[in-house]
Amino acid sequence: MIYPRVQSKKLTDSARGKECTMMHPTQCNGNAETVVLCHIPRPFMGATGGKTSDFCGFYGCSGCHTWFDGPGRNSPESFEYALDAMMKTLHIMHSDGLITFKGEK
Repeated sequence: MIYPRVQSKKLTDSARGKECTMMHPTQCNGNAETVVLCHIPRPFMGATGGKTSDFCGFYGCSGCHTWFDGPGRNSPESFEYALDAMMKTLHIMHSDGLITFKGEK
């Protein structure tokens, strides 16, 4: 099933100043000033071509982002790091009130 791409300026802007959620042990530079919302490639999410939804991303520093988009791309290791980082990011977004659920107080 192909899901529609959700684009949200609030979600992409929320990465500014956050800690990197990927924290790759050899790539992370720990610099919150370089963190952006990094998108997980669509082949991992059951589709091809284009960017995924802003829900399918993680807060990544320039070091982790460069590794993930380059040498680490599409490897089992990068997928494992990306999924873990995405879960951490979704929890942060929820805690910050950027993602809410119907009936939630």
